[in-house]
This record gives sequence, C-alpha cells and structure tokens, in this order.
Amino acid sequence: MGGMCIGLAMLVNFRVAHDCGHEQGLYSPKLWPTADHACILITNLGSGIDAKVWQHEHRLHHAYTTCPKDAQIPYEAPMSVMPIFSLEEMKLSEYIDTHPASGALLQWQEVCWLPLLVLFGKHNLSLHTWQRMEQVSMDFLLLRKLSLLGHYALQVAAMIWLNGGDTPRARWRNRLLWLLGWHLTGLVEPMFLFNHIQTGSNPTCMPNDKVSQLCHTVSYSLRMPSWLPLDEWFMPLAWHIEHHMAPKLPDENLHKVAGDVQALAAKHRLPYQVVPFERALWEFTAALAAIPRARSAWGCWVLLGFTLAVGLLVRYLVHGLFAKSHNFESKLDSVKVRAEEAWEEVVDRRKDPEQTGHLMAEDEEGTSSGEARPRRM
Repeated sequence: MGGMCIGLAMLVNFRVAHDCGHEQGLYSPKLWPTADHACILITNLGSGIDAKVWQHEHRLHHAYTTCPKDAQIPYEAPMSVMPIFSLEEMKLSEYIDTHPASGALLQWQEVCWLPLLVLFGKHNLSLHTWQRMEQVSMDFLLLRKLSLLGHYALQVAAMIWLNGGDTPRARWRNRLLWLLGWHLTGLVEPMFLFNHIQTGSNPTCMPNDKVSQLCHTVSYSLRMPSWLPLDEWFMPLAWHIEHHMAPKLPDENLHKVAGDVQALAAKHRLPYQVVPFERALWEFTAALAAIPRARSAWGCWVLLGFTLAVGLLVRYLVHGLFAKSHNFESKLDSVKVRAEEAWEEVVDRRKDPEQTGHLMAEDEEGTSSGEARPRRM
C-alpha cells in the first residue's frame, strides 16, 4: 500500500512538473525569478526525469505535434515504439526476425505492450533525459544530475527502510510488494501517448499550427466518481485539447475555455475528440492484434512465461494487500482487547474496598510530603 501511495503521489508530482515545464502561473519567471531551482527539484528529484531536457522536448511536442520534429510522440505512420509495439507489418516482421529475445514478446504485442509500457516506460524516460542532459543545457548540470540520482536513491531507501517484517523472507516480500505498487507511476506513459497516437502522424510540420494540434490531440475521460476526479488531479488529461490551444493556462482553468474551443472546432468543421480511456486502450489493443505476423513455438513459450510472471506478481500483490489489511485488523483487535482488560482491572480495583483504602493512603502520603500526584479521572 505504501508503494502505491508513493506511485500516486508521483503522478500528482508529474502534473506539477508539467506546470513547471510550461512556466504556468506561479512558476513563471516573471512571478518567481528563481523558479528554475524549484522546478529542477520538483521534476528531477520528485519525478525522476530531467527538467531541462523534458521542457525542451515538450516545447517541441507542442510546436510540432506528431510530426517529424516532435521529440516526444512517435511520428511515423504507422507508428512504432520498439520493442513494445508496432502498427507496421513490415517493420514488425523485420524486428521479430532479427531480435529473437525481445521479438518473441512482439509476436504477442497485443498482450504484452501495456504491462511492458507501465513497468519500463518511466525508467526509459529517466534514462533518455539523463543521456541528453549535456546536449540540451549545461545550466545547473550538477544539481540536475544529483537530483535525478537522488530520486532513485530515495526510492531504494524507502523500499528498504519502510518495509519491515518478522523474518528476512517477510521483509523481502514487503519490499517487493512496495516496488510493485510504486510502478503505478508508470501509468503516465500510456496516459500521455493516448492523447495523440491514435490520430496518426501529422502531414504538415508548421510551428505552432493550432489546426494541426486540434486534429491530432484527443482528450479522454476516466470513469471515476465525481468525488474522486483522478484525471484532473493526476494529469491534465480531461482537457488536453484546451491545453494545446492555450499551454500557458493553468490546468485548473482549462475547463473554463472548453466551450469556446468546442464552438471554434464546430465553426470550422474540425474534430473535437473526447473518448473514454478504457475504450482507447481496447481499440489500440485490437489494432495491434490485427497486424499480421509470424508466431513461433518459442514466442508461445515466452508468452506463457510472461503471462505466468505477471499473474504471479498480481496475485502476490493482491495477497500481500489483503494479508497486511488482515494483520492490521488483528493488531487493532488485540489493542482493543488489552484496553478493555485494563479498564476492567481499574474498575475492579475501585470496587475492592481494600484496594481503594490503599489508593487513599497513597494519596494522603503524597499530599503530606508535598508531592503533586496526577489527578485520577
């Protein structure tokens, strides 16, 4: 549970880092001249990605959405993110033939793509920004590197120190559960991709072309109760089209311009796309399944092993959560029992005349000696 809470907190932090990258509101240099230092700590230390690299590439993404100059979204048509998925038959078959190990998972990409993206996407982004630090900017380089390394050092320290147990096996089990829960932060990758990849590549490559951005951006909804708006708290997903129209506008105000953007799109007969997140996942998975490719016996065995591993991890995580919940309830019950026994003992002592006489004598001795005794309730 602790790892899941950390993962959710990091998703919230991604939103703050996103605001820093756009210099929105409080993070504008005009309002906060030293906002760079805060943004580096928020993004590098809190999210595990480099602030300067992410800001540079995200600005390119906004200026050239899904076209060859977009540094964050795969712009090829059909799109491919190797070795996780590919919508192009020729590229997929070529990769499977030349990479027997990772290609075996691509033989069943419709099954493996989402777990792989959640487990490794965020770490791949951290590695990518680390490698490009010096190429993008030399400003505060030492602080940026130490903060990014500190992000993972803090995660490891929390995993080790915050997860105890009566036996070494129990300690390592709790650490593994914490690590699995922490990977909830990997949801940021599919959340970000599905704001764009289903629209295909952008044939025009003009800077800050709002018509192209409107055509190649999708807002989506999460089926959450009104009292738990996760799409608004964790990432600016619900109003992503509006975000591309006005990237400097703080996320909490995007809904105020939604009506104007919809009216503008309808006036010029442009698409305004809003889809449920689970439907976007299903349609993309179905598209991956429809790509023809060769499947070998080796790929079937790899799929079986991958499925068993993921199933065991999920079972282990669920079992651990229920076990911890049961242990907590048991400890709470034992505390209640001990409290009731102590209270009954106090009541019995007060009912016993001999015990009451001893207590009164102790009070008189304390009063005569001048000692202040605690007042009994």
